[in-house]
Order: sequence, then C-alpha cells, then structure tokens
Amino acid sequence: MRPLVARFGIAHVAAYPIAFVVAIAAIAPVILSREAALLAAESNLEARTGFQRWLMSELALPASQAAMLELVLIPSGLIALGVFVLVHAAAVPWGLAAPERAARARRIWLWASLAPAAAIVLIGVGAWIWIAIGG
Repeated sequence: MRPLVARFGIAHVAAYPIAFVVAIAAIAPVILSREAALLAAESNLEARTGFQRWLMSELALPASQAAMLELVLIPSGLIALGVFVLVHAAAVPWGLAAPERAARARRIWLWASLAPAAAIVLIGVGAWIWIAIGG
C-alpha cells in the first residue's frame, strides 16, 4: 500500500506544473483557432453567459472582454484539465506495479504524461511565435 500512495502522490504533485505549462501553451493555439469569434465578440454589449457575468462582476470587465476571455479560457482550461487527468490516469499502472516492474511502469507513466504535454507545448510555442511576429 505504501508504494501505491507514494507513486500516486508523485503523480499528483507532478500533474500541477505540467497542467499549468500546458494551459499557458494552449492559449495561443486557441486564440489562433478562434480568431473570428474573438473579433466578433468585440461588439458584445452585454453578458450572454453566467461565466461572462461572473467575469464582469468579479474582474470589472466590459462585456466584450468577458466574452473574449471566455472564448480563450474555457478551451485552454479544458486542454489543461485533460492533461491533468491523463497524468493521474497514466500513474495507475505505475501505482499498482509490483516492485520488480516499478521502474518500467514509471517510464511508461513518464512517457504517457510528458509526450502529450510536450506536443501541446511545442504547438503552443509555435503559435506564440506566430502571434508575436504578426502572422
């Protein structure tokens, strides 16, 4: 039981920084993929969703900015949440592995956790560069 808790603990602690980096990286591709919707949201004069109303009340944003923020935050957050869940799910075989198979199971957990995150980060870096050069 003790290795199981320790391995899940490691996976849980690792999931937070991985998901944070993925969330930041996912913002740029979301911006690029929703460019038309973001431009259309500039004309919003009133909140259309509960989240937009919350953004307006808590952050004192105008309706147009709340709509734009929602268009970017929801997809970026869902991508980060997916990676967060993946890091935890990929730790199950490692957590349940017998001691003689723990090293291999840990490598599988690392690859299953970091490969998708690295792919998203690479796409995000490319998208941020594209935005920075005005593409």
